[in-house]
Formats: sequence, structure tokens, C-alpha cells
Amino acid sequence: MKTKILIIAVVSIALGVGGVFVYKNILQPQPEKEVKEEGAPVAEEKPEEQAPEEKEEVEKPPEEEIIETPAVPKEKLACLYQCCINETYKSKTCPLGYECKENKCVERPVESKVGPVYAQETHYAKPSPDGRYLYILSADSRNIIVLDIENRTIVQNIKMPGLGSQATEMIFSSDGRWMYTLDAGVIGDGHVVIINTKTQKIDRLISLPRSSEPGSWFGNIAISPDEQFLYISYSQGIYRVNIESEQVTKISNIRQIVFLVFTLNGKYLLCAHNAHNETYSLDIIDPDSGNLVDSIPVGDWPQYIVESPDGQMVYVTNWESGGVSIIDFEKRKVIATVPVGVNPLGMAITSDGSKLYVAVTAQALEHVEGEMFGSSSKVAVVNTKTYSVVKEVRPGWAPRFVNISPDGTKVYVTEYRGKVHVIDIASDDLIDSILLTRPATYRPGDIAITPDGSKLLIYASGINQVLMIDTATHALLARFDVFSDAIAISSDGQRAYIPGSRFAVIDIPNRTARYVEMSDIGGGNFQIVLSKDDRIAYIADVKRDLLQVVDLESWRLIANIPVGNMGSPEVGLAITPDGNKVFVSNGHSKNISVVSTAEKRVIDTIPMESGLAGIAISPDGRIAYVIEIQSPVGEQRGVVTIDVATHRVIQRLGQMEPLSFGHPFEVAVSPDGQHAYFGGVDGEIVVVMDVENGSTRYIEGGLDPFNLALTEDGRLLYVSNMSSDDITVINTQTEKVVDRIPIQIK
Repeated sequence: MKTKILIIAVVSIALGVGGVFVYKNILQPQPEKEVKEEGAPVAEEKPEEQAPEEKEEVEKPPEEEIIETPAVPKEKLACLYQCCINETYKSKTCPLGYECKENKCVERPVESKVGPVYAQETHYAKPSPDGRYLYILSADSRNIIVLDIENRTIVQNIKMPGLGSQATEMIFSSDGRWMYTLDAGVIGDGHVVIINTKTQKIDRLISLPRSSEPGSWFGNIAISPDEQFLYISYSQGIYRVNIESEQVTKISNIRQIVFLVFTLNGKYLLCAHNAHNETYSLDIIDPDSGNLVDSIPVGDWPQYIVESPDGQMVYVTNWESGGVSIIDFEKRKVIATVPVGVNPLGMAITSDGSKLYVAVTAQALEHVEGEMFGSSSKVAVVNTKTYSVVKEVRPGWAPRFVNISPDGTKVYVTEYRGKVHVIDIASDDLIDSILLTRPATYRPGDIAITPDGSKLLIYASGINQVLMIDTATHALLARFDVFSDAIAISSDGQRAYIPGSRFAVIDIPNRTARYVEMSDIGGGNFQIVLSKDDRIAYIADVKRDLLQVVDLESWRLIANIPVGNMGSPEVGLAITPDGNKVFVSNGHSKNISVVSTAEKRVIDTIPMESGLAGIAISPDGRIAYVIEIQSPVGEQRGVVTIDVATHRVIQRLGQMEPLSFGHPFEVAVSPDGQHAYFGGVDGEIVVVMDVENGSTRYIEGGLDPFNLALTEDGRLLYVSNMSSDDITVINTQTEKVVDRIPIQIK
């Protein structure tokens, strides 16, 4: 399971004297400071005047300290920030994939002719037969990126038909005209995807029937030597697909085949058989009859298979046991096992068969404290004569798959964080690092809209500020330093509250902020809701597992209410329309705390069967909608509905496609109670659910759409897109994106 991790750097700012002081927004509302949509008019504005009684409390932000350094003779220039002032030195000081910019080494993304693309988790990359292009599949999304290697430019973004396209192979026809891959997502039917490499577009799709059995999946694709048939591994067997007639035939009932490939002589299919805790083997299957010819035991959880160029040896990566099984194919026997590291996955072998490159993901260490699996991630270079690892190359986070260039000089390695790395085969050194997406600067998170729909408040996690944006002109009206990522706007639209040890209160009409010292609120990772009369704030302190109650008039902490183990970002917080109850979904302890606002205590705990995320309550106050991270129904993500009055589960909707794709953690309910909207589903989609019948569909938006805000009339849905630094605006009636607000600060 992937985990979204938001690291918030808290920047200390000098405090004023006293517990409360007023702080003018750090962006004065002057025309030259506005950020507007291209071509939009810029309104002339005058600076705001401070109220007379607050003049003595106004603090100016500290001026940046400027330190002058003496001139250095040209011949003695020194490097600063790992990057020389003299540009002639930059190639010697900046790491691979970086460039010298403003005396700093910064990552150099590729250019794109097709606009922003989703490539946060590069899964698989394969060069075209002529070596000119690199076709890159982005995991858990819907696109194949086509990269012009020499010009470092994305020239095409091929949208896949389904969600969760996790194919582990792309196959080119011998003439290079066609590329075959698999739309192997967890949503709906699978497809064979046939791409015309000349137009770099999908030419046609061949549907693959999916079993109704929960948890069914498609694994991999192989092509017959005569290029007439494709073979598809499936959790319930193996399909054979006639490319010309598109006829699909199930040839084998052998289950849990995660990978398959033809032997070089075309006689057999080699299959990685991964029947969890039952049998782990390399199965040899007759491609005509589908019969099992032989089965060779290998390590735990076999994943990937390559054959030596002479056909004498077969190599299998074993995910769980951490080694590569070396099989003498004639003897049908494992003759050696090479330990390579934690969770090996993809492999590639050199044309002379002397070296094997193995991607070691170390994904099992993802949640090990202090490890973050990056330090153990590597590409192991195995000498096939000595059966030993002769070198370890560390390209980055969790390398997935490797492929060798047609000329045999380079190895392309996909990294889980949006990069493709290049290894020189002659030296086994890392020689290039290709960043596929421009890193987001502002990374918008929590979002709130004023009741009149005129202003958006957006938490920009990249700069730890809340931005105030005009929804009509897209102008940046103000920005404020804050100390958490949670925003609540009062019912009259006059104030916004952002909790923290310095509790920020934004005067929306005047675009000013004041900060209240509250040492009792210092845990971090907050969520916030307001009482019906806006006098009380209920704050979920994720770090300390507390629901904190704050009087917003006296600025007193009224109560600390222990709840369950919330988890982050899995916690959800919602208050009933009458203000009598607060519901806290505790992601880690798998329950919901129901808090009485009158008694200021937990009055009930609703046990759940799986981890939880966001929660929302219908406008009539009758039903709570809770995101279930892994429902017991088919082990998919879904939605649970709860009776707000009785605290009983009404219905558990498992396998809520496409909610089962990705990691949804925020939900919003339309004012009429007919639709629920889900953010955090990864990729580029927002999910819409019809409340009455539970049917779902999705709307394409920006990159990594997470947080949601509905206008008071429910006609527009604003979505913050963390990885594309923008806000998409969706018309909820047409379910189309009608506007995009870029986040920029000049």
C-alpha cells in the first residue's frame, strides 16, 4: 500500500509582547503583488488602514538580514550550496539530474509539450526499439508518458482507459510499429491496450472479462513468437488473445500467475506462480494447450523472470525471501540462489548474459522507523558466472523495474518518486537522473471557501502559509504565516481560524491576521470544526489523540477530550448541523468517537472493522459517511454509512469502485444530500457517489487532488491539487471542470 506523507516544516517567527497581537498580512494588496489568470484584469487597490485602537499592537514582519561578503578573485571562486557562482563549475558540483540556479543546485525536470502529467510514481519504463523514446507507465494512475530521450522532452501523455493501470510489461512488435500493454487496474474489466507508435496514441482496446470473485486482478502480458497471440496472466488463470480477431480464450485455470514470458525458442510459457503460502514455483506451461509441463520450486513470492541469451539459465526474483533463483533449465533445477536485498522485483540481463541487473525495492521497510526504505533501495548487479553481487547502485527510492537500451549500453531504472535513472553498463555507474515532473512549490492542502463563494483560503504546505484568493479573478489577495494545515471559516464569512500554538485568526474582509498564544495547543497535524454559533472550536490534535475544545471569545482551552488513535492523515472530524455531537474517525484504532458537545466527553465509541479516513455528515444531520480504508468486503476501500442518532452502522459498501483505487481520505456531501464527493484518490480523479444507490463515477482534475470545498449552494466544488499547484473548479451539475486556478506568488 502506498502511503501519502505530508511533512510540514514549522518555521519559527519572532513573537510580539503579550498573548494576542495583530499582524498585517505579509502580502499587501497592491496590484503588482497580485497573481491573476492570464488576461484577467487587475483591480487597483489601496493598502488597508489599521484601526486606531490596534496601532500599538501591529508588528511588522522582520526584515531579511543581508550579509555582505567581500569580493572573491575570479581564480579563487568557492562553491556555495554545492553549486559554484561561476557557471563553468556547475557540472562538477551539482548532482545528476540537477542544475545550477541562483547559486543552488535544483532538480532539473524534463520539458513537456503536453502540459502537466501525472508521474509521481513511475512504475515501468521501456525504450522503443529504435532507442529514441522511453515509454513510462505511472503507477496507480491512468497514463503512459512518452519521453524523447535525447531532447529530454515529454511528447505524449497516453491516457489509459481504466484506473490503476499496473502492467509490468510493454511489448513492441518486431517492426516497432505497435506496442502492447495491459490496462490491469483494479477497476472494471481489464483491457489489452494496443498503441500505434507512429501516432503515439491508442489504436484499439481488447476487453478482458473479469471474474466476479473479490480481489481478482490481471498480472502481465506476453507475446507469442509469431506475434499472432498475446497471453495474459490472471488471478484465476491464463487468457490467450488473438490480436487480429480479438478472440479471448481462457487456456488455463492455474491461479495466481503474477508474471509470464515466452522462452526464447517460443516453446513454453514461463510463469511465476505465487499462490500465497501454498506454492511458490516457476511453472512451465504449454502455450497451445495451457497444460502444466513442469513446476520448479523457487523462493517465496516469485515476481519476475528473465532467460539467459543462450536459453540455458532462467532467473527468478523472489519478493519475500529476497533473492534471485538461478535455474538450470535443462535440468529443471535451482542450482543457486543469490541474496540481493529486501523485496527484489524487476530484472534485465545483458546481451552477452554476463550481468543481471536486479531492482531491489526494499518496500517492506517503508514503515520501519528511521529507514523509510530509501537507504536500502538499490539495483544489484549480479555476475552470472560467479552467482554473486559485484556492485550495488543506489539510484533512489524503491526502484521498481529495469530495462536495457536497444544498443545495450544503458539500463533504465524506474524510481517510485517520479524519476527514471540511467546506469552505464560498461562501468555500472549512475550517469543520469530524469525527473519527469516539475516539483510542486506550494503543494496546496486544506481548502475552505467563504459562504458567498467569493474567496478561497488555501493552506500551501510548501511555504507554510494560508493564501487568500479571489475566485472570480484568481488574484492572490493576501497570504499569512500559519502553524497548522487546518482551516475553518465562520458562518458569516468574516473570520478564518487556523489552530496551533499561535492560533491564527484571519479577518477576511480586511485581509489581516492576529495570532493568539495558546501553549496548550501544540501537538500538530490538526483538524478543526466550529460550533453552530462560531463561539467554540473543536480541534483534533492528531499527535496527542485529543479533541481539544477552545472558547474563541475568551481564548481558553475548555477541555481536552481523549479519543481513539487518530493516525495521520487518516483522521476525520465532523460536527452535526445542530452542533450537539462531534464525530471523530480514528484511523489507527479503527473506531469512531462520538463526543457530546454539551457534556464535553465521549458518549459512545463505534467499533469498525477496518482503518478509517475522512468523515462527513449529511445536511439533514441523519447520516454520517465514513471512508473505510480497507473494508472486509473483498479487502477494498469503500464507504460506511452510520445513523447519527443511534450510532449504528446502516450499510457497508465494499469494493466502491473507483474508491477502491488509491487512498481516499476526504469526503464532502452536497447540500441536498444526494451526492458525496471523495478526494485523495491519487492520480487525477475526484470520485462522485450517488447516495441513494451507491453508484460511483469519477471526474478528471489536477494532479493528486486531495482536499475539497463545496460552495454553500453546492453548485461548485473546489479541489486542491497537491502536485500540480492549482485548484480545479468542478460544476457539480455537469460534473465537468469549468475553471482552473493556478497558485503563483510573484
